Amino acid sequence: MQKTPLIDVKKSLKPPKQWIYLFTFRIVLNLFSQRSYIHPDEFFQGVEIISGDIFSCSDKVYKAWEFQFKDDQQPIRNMAIPYFFYGIPLYFLKILSSLGAIKDYTKNPNGLSDFNLITVQANTLIYYPRLFMTFYSLIIDFCLLKISLLCDFDHNSVLLMFASSYITNVYLTRTFSNTIETILFSILIFLIIKSIKSQYVLDEKFLVESKDGNTQSVISSNTNEIQINKKSPRSSKNSSIKRFKFFDIYKWNYLSNWIGIVVSLGVFNRPTFIIYAFVPLVYWTLNGLNNSNFKILITYSFKRIFSIGKFFLPTSFLLVLFDTIYFFKIDSLNELIYHVKNYKLILTPYNFFLYNSKTSNLKEHGEHASYQHLIHCFLLFGFNSLILLFITIQFFSKISIPSQQIDSKIKRIKSIIFYLYQEIINNLFCYFIFSFFLPLIVFSAVSHKEPRFLLPLLIPICLLTSHSLFGVNGSKFFRFLWYFFNFLNLIIYGYLHQGGVLTSLIHIQKIFTHDSNLELDQHVIFYHTYMPPRYLVQAPVSFNLINNKKYQFEMGKLGNNQTEPIRVIYDLMSSSDKNQLESLISDIRDTYKKGDSVSKNYAIFLVAPAVQEYELTTDHECFLTSDKKDKDEMKKDQINYLVLTKFRFHITFEHLSEHLDYLKCKFPQAKMNLKDKKSKENFVCHLNKCKQMNFLERIADSFSLNLYQVIL
Repeated sequence: MQKTPLIDVKKSLKPPKQWIYLFTFRIVLNLFSQRSYIHPDEFFQGVEIISGDIFSCSDKVYKAWEFQFKDDQQPIRNMAIPYFFYGIPLYFLKILSSLGAIKDYTKNPNGLSDFNLITVQANTLIYYPRLFMTFYSLIIDFCLLKISLLCDFDHNSVLLMFASSYITNVYLTRTFSNTIETILFSILIFLIIKSIKSQYVLDEKFLVESKDGNTQSVISSNTNEIQINKKSPRSSKNSSIKRFKFFDIYKWNYLSNWIGIVVSLGVFNRPTFIIYAFVPLVYWTLNGLNNSNFKILITYSFKRIFSIGKFFLPTSFLLVLFDTIYFFKIDSLNELIYHVKNYKLILTPYNFFLYNSKTSNLKEHGEHASYQHLIHCFLLFGFNSLILLFITIQFFSKISIPSQQIDSKIKRIKSIIFYLYQEIINNLFCYFIFSFFLPLIVFSAVSHKEPRFLLPLLIPICLLTSHSLFGVNGSKFFRFLWYFFNFLNLIIYGYLHQGGVLTSLIHIQKIFTHDSNLELDQHVIFYHTYMPPRYLVQAPVSFNLINNKKYQFEMGKLGNNQTEPIRVIYDLMSSSDKNQLESLISDIRDTYKKGDSVSKNYAIFLVAPAVQEYELTTDHECFLTSDKKDKDEMKKDQINYLVLTKFRFHITFEHLSEHLDYLKCKFPQAKMNLKDKKSKENFVCHLNKCKQMNFLERIADSFSLNLYQVIL
């Protein structure tokens, strides 16, 4: 048996100073800064719905299709795991707010301090769950450290590469289900490596200390039992524990219970987790069975697989019960028993695979080329993808099948298979290689592809390539490229990408809850942006007004017949055009018309990228005609937009060509729509404004998100 060097655990577990700085940087980034918006699923696959439940505004938030009963389709997303990761911090935030620990000391216009709000604010709702996710990401750091020590890798290099990656500082601190998947994947890899290593490293019970103080193995290679050459205090005889020669029975299912729990949580969080878990589970079931008898190999492989079920099945059943209670809104034990007896349960992983088995459903989410994930690899991991490819080719090129003089073809095939088994299955380096490439290949075969689907691959790539950057012989040039690549992407995806959406929602929340607007109906339209998370506005409105003394006082004066003010957020998404926008505005206006008067005071706001401004009549100066009659005719029934504020910086890759055109003062779409006098005047006005700005001013103006008040 291979001897394993003794490790100074206390010394090894101490992380390098650079990692401490990087982790502190990770916390600071999420406490005080990041305002980008990477993908709608960051909010709509958990936080949006849970906030609606906790802050009593579930009817005002957006419930994604994954969590709804639609036709014959049941919900496909589990709620128990998001509640654990996101619900705990949000509940804690609600308790703190209710106790008055978080207050908004902004006084009302009259300066009456009695009207201070006990408030939950939009920025708190953004950064508070992110802070918790940042500390959850520390689990990955710990697992990588333990894996590196168990596999005799350079743990300093692994930790530094992981902590300096922009994926860690941006993606893995956000409320993505892919972040939870990455955490669970790191735990699974650690548990399996720990279990595999336990087959080779003797447990402390089977190590004895010799007279010279050295720890030595007492396994005899020629016997079927282990002799512990240490006298028992109660007996002078040597104790012994019987073992099979080729397999450690004491360790055969080591950590299988924990592995079962992690696999269950992973599958219910994202059913695609089984793709990531496949290679680790195969290695775990086959590794260490050093016997050429295939019957014995298969027997013990199945024993290991079934050993996972002891905790996989109970954990899965509890998650199914949680989903059943949540989605069916069960509030009594008898009702729950009825659902269980009649098999009326919500099986979200089954519903997920059932939904995705239909190609028509996948087409609705967009189809991508089979090579798309190769591009995503470079987007996520940079040139380290090439380094890993080079390492993989180099590794497999060294494997050669020895020539053997065996007459029987069957025996020769068995011999080759067993040789490959020894070289591949029992090789942990190969285990990490397959853990990277197999999920990549499988996900490439799926029509719908997104970069975040590959986040868990950061773990094997850190373990396999970190020595090339941060090792003793690591390349300084590669290290510089790595830092530059991650710094650039940190700026883009941490700050600039759709950066104005969350900032605008924070501003809108303040407008909605301002004392002067308590009795005013307010409508906000988002145009050519990502989906706005409603909970950032609706949760503070719903929760704060309950505690707003002035609001309760004013509503009490108006009597019971007074309805609560309406605050609605509309999402026209990026595919909408100006006709849809104006149609929606007209519909809102018509609901308040009562003859020539207005039934109730209301306000309409528009949030749109600055590059869309040429479509809008944003200034009365744009009516350049000198004829007063023509000017009055053009203003009649005209929808105008008054710029209230600009939120910088806001980059939209979907409108990248329009950003570049704006910098050159070109408005191609406006030119194509010059069909009437109004459009021509509007175009000339914006063109003149653009030419009056210098290049830096154009950059600042182009990469911004504007808040307009709609003037009717």
